[in-house]
Amino acid sequence: MLAFTGLRELLIICCDLDGSRLKLFDVVGPRLCSLADIVKRIPQRIDEVEFYFSPERFEVQTRAVPRRFAGNSHVMVRGSFDVEGEAFMIPRSARH
Repeated sequence: MLAFTGLRELLIICCDLDGSRLKLFDVVGPRLCSLADIVKRIPQRIDEVEFYFSPERFEVQTRAVPRRFAGNSHVMVRGSFDVEGEAFMIPRSARH
């Protein structure tokens, strides 16, 4: 699901709703708003948010939970790859 918010500037949200769980795959825009601003614009109750990218810019406390996705996605890297051999996730919109 793609959602366009009515915030001051265009914000594109790539997400999925699973009951009261918001699965956030990517947020794109010239400036990031708060997670609370995003959640309050979704017309149903949200009790839990799962980030499928690194959420540090939202300034919320999170807990990393490893997940393995099926499929043949590939990551193209030029130069060193600092997370090689470790669990990591890139946004769904950046996958091939």
